[in-house]
Amino acid sequence: MSERKTLWALRFLAVALAILAWAFISLDRERQGERAVVATVQYSLPDNLVLLDPVETVNVRLSGPESSFSNLNPFQVFVVVDLTDETEGATEVRLTPTDIIRPGGLQVVSIEPNFLTLDLDSISSEMKPVIARLAGEPSAGAVAGIPSVTPESVLVSGPTSVLRRIATIDTRPVNLTGHAITFEKQALVMSPDPLITVIQPAVVIVRVPLEIPNTPPVEGDDGDAAPQVP
Repeated sequence: MSERKTLWALRFLAVALAILAWAFISLDRERQGERAVVATVQYSLPDNLVLLDPVETVNVRLSGPESSFSNLNPFQVFVVVDLTDETEGATEVRLTPTDIIRPGGLQVVSIEPNFLTLDLDSISSEMKPVIARLAGEPSAGAVAGIPSVTPESVLVSGPTSVLRRIATIDTRPVNLTGHAITFEKQALVMSPDPLITVIQPAVVIVRVPLEIPNTPPVEGDDGDAAPQVP
C-alpha cells in the first residue's frame, strides 16, 4: 500500500473512532429530570422526652437521571431529624439536604416546609382511677347498678402535659345483654390518648350488680290501692 493510501486510511479510522466516541458519550449521557416526593419524617429523641404533634411528612423535590426516578420507591426517601440534644419545650429545626435520605445520584432541590416547629414534653407516670363503661340492655327487666372495678386504679405513662388533662381511664364497654343477675367480667383498659400507654394492669375485673325491681302495687281508678276481695 502506498504512503498516500495509508495516510487516508488512518484519517478515516480517526474519524470513525471520533464518531463512535461521540455516539457512546451521547448515549451514556442520560436525560436529567426533577420529581416531588412526599417523604416521611423520623425523629431521634432522648429517652426522657416525647414529641407532641410531630410533623409526619414534608415535600422534597429531587433532581437526577430519569432512570433513577423510574426505579424510585417512595419509601427510599425519608427525613431523619436528630433531637437527642434538645430539652423540654418548643424548638425549631431547619431541614437541609443532609437530613434527606435518598438513593445515590439524586440531589435535593428543595424541602417544603424546611423549618419545623416542634414541642417536646417530659414523660411521667401516674396512677389513674378506672371507670367501667357499660353497653347493651340486661335481660328479664333487670336494672344495672353502679359497677365496681378491681383494681380501682392503673398505672399509665405519657407526656406530663397530657396526663394533667386526664382524670380517669375508661374500660372497654362491658356488654349487659343476656345478663339478669349480678356478674363479673374482665375488661381491657383503654388508652384515652395515642400518646398515653397503660402500663399495668392492662385488664381489670368489672363487677356489675343487677336487680329485678319489685312489681308496683295495683292501683284503682281513683289512684288509691284497689280494695281486697273478702
